[in-house]
Amino acid sequence: MKKQNIYLTQALERIFLSTEHIGFWDEKNSCIHSKLIFDKKWNWTVSSDTSDRYGVFTITMILLAKFINNLNISKYESKIILYLDYIKNNISNYKKSDITYGAFNALVLGQILFEDDGKNYKSELLNTYQFLKKEINSITNNEDALVLIGLNLYYKYINKDKDVLSYIEVLVESLLNTQSKKGFFLTGDIRAVYHQRAMYTLWGLSFSSLHTHKDEIKIAIEKSINYIWFNRRDGKDNAFIWHPLFYIIKTRSNLFLPIISPYSANYLFECHQTFFANAIAFYQNFYKTTKFTEYKQKALDWIFGVNRIKEDIISITKLNIPTRIMSRKGKLNIKNNNFIGSYEIGSYIFALSNKNYLNNL
Repeated sequence: MKKQNIYLTQALERIFLSTEHIGFWDEKNSCIHSKLIFDKKWNWTVSSDTSDRYGVFTITMILLAKFINNLNISKYESKIILYLDYIKNNISNYKKSDITYGAFNALVLGQILFEDDGKNYKSELLNTYQFLKKEINSITNNEDALVLIGLNLYYKYINKDKDVLSYIEVLVESLLNTQSKKGFFLTGDIRAVYHQRAMYTLWGLSFSSLHTHKDEIKIAIEKSINYIWFNRRDGKDNAFIWHPLFYIIKTRSNLFLPIISPYSANYLFECHQTFFANAIAFYQNFYKTTKFTEYKQKALDWIFGVNRIKEDIISITKLNIPTRIMSRKGKLNIKNNNFIGSYEIGSYIFALSNKNYLNNL
């Protein structure tokens, strides 16, 4: 656990280190920056991307690590509150995808964790909840399932209006009804079989088990985890495949569309290891079980050297955070992919904060 704690501390430090020193913290705007980029010689700079999408996901994962795993964030609390205020002031201008990817979840967690410190985001949360009800009648983009995290916590801790529970039930029902025999949620999202979009649905469903469809959700999550573990890993090690070379997807028009994508099918992402591990961690938390712990362990071990290049991929960046992407052949410098996003570090932080990850790194 000692090394695990060191990696966790280093990742948090990088998130809240100023962009002037190749960190993710934007001192000027009091927010988490989107990306760091590097050249062929692994020289790092801060990208010009000023979008908020990655940052709101990141802060959500850090707050979830505090809320579920009791992660000590006291060192960064002042910056976290500044960022929550930034989100509060900007959420009315965010796109739907920014809201579902983290902005709503972050404010819900901020309200729960910092209400005793005088923070109040209830007005913005109610307005955003009403916006979501107008925009999303069912899950048709799998990434939107992430908003179920915030909605379920919103209902449990902030707004006990039965209307909120009814809305949760509608979204969960729509999601469960789309699950295929293989465990993917074919909502009409053309990328529904992409690894992260499968994992995000599981995250949202785990939180929904607080209030509804408990048995059905448990069965659905287990089906997805088992299929992906046995069928969506590369044969050389426990790296998850981003998506298949060829697949057939059901579109929102109920048409079956064949997709062939040979180039990116060869990509292996560090974040996919943590997305999978976190899906199990959420499932274990809400169902009070240790089932799938071995899968979670092996998924994370890939990051720390149990991989095809036999190398701890944190050491490669020289920034105390993992390298982002690897080809199936073990190549690490991939054209147009020379960056790491803050959202990936957010998922990594939550994974390492999970006390059930007991490998002696």
